[in-house]
Amino acid sequence: MHTEEEHLTSSDSYRSHYPSVAVSTLVFTTKKDVLQVALIKCPEYSHIDKWCLPCSYIRLEETADEAALRCLKDRTGITDVSIEQLYTFSDVARNPALRIIMVSYIAMVPECKLSHFKESSDLKAVLFDVVRTEDGFYLYSDSEAGEIRLEKSELLFDHAQMIQTALDRMAGKIDYSEIAFRFLNNTERFTLTELRYIYDAVKGARSDVGNFRRFIKSRYIITGKVVNNADDRMEMEHAGRPASTFRYIENPAKETE
Repeated sequence: MHTEEEHLTSSDSYRSHYPSVAVSTLVFTTKKDVLQVALIKCPEYSHIDKWCLPCSYIRLEETADEAALRCLKDRTGITDVSIEQLYTFSDVARNPALRIIMVSYIAMVPECKLSHFKESSDLKAVLFDVVRTEDGFYLYSDSEAGEIRLEKSELLFDHAQMIQTALDRMAGKIDYSEIAFRFLNNTERFTLTELRYIYDAVKGARSDVGNFRRFIKSRYIITGKVVNNADDRMEMEHAGRPASTFRYIENPAKETE
């Protein structure tokens, strides 16, 4: 009978008795009122035709956070983004071949930061529109890779569950947190229409314009976190008069010191 020490010093024995730990990162952005998520083609030969989230094993010298950021850079070329831990997926059968625990992260990124994905002969990141349905969502892309529609069952392993968990988390947080401002291309100059599009994209539902403006006024304008840029106005697509612009101030008290 093997001792614990013998199990730990035998790589084959270790893999047979102990799980590996990996990370996945869900990169979300918004394009007007559409939420998008980044997927790659699975780099493993046995699943080469499957679309999946960027993921990687955690290396011995890394924390989970460091592994998630490295994975993003290696798989998609995305750098200089903030991430937050979403959930740990540890279902015993989540990967039929191997026992892998997956620590998932969310990155909420402005569209302008995703204009140049890293491309190589075997890896290519593609932004998919998240289209809500009665039973969850499907993903759609019409890019250089061609027109693609992915049902949840077509994603690798439990990656659809990871996406659904992230959608629920963001939709539940957006009204009481400030995650919407992470999606803005320019926090120093934006319109309330741009901000409303982000809320609509994350929630998967269209806001009433009047109610939304009252919400922003009571939560952010009155508290000094969203400030009107005086006489500055922005031309809007398919709109009449230019719209007023605003800026986001994370810490109004510090701004006035």
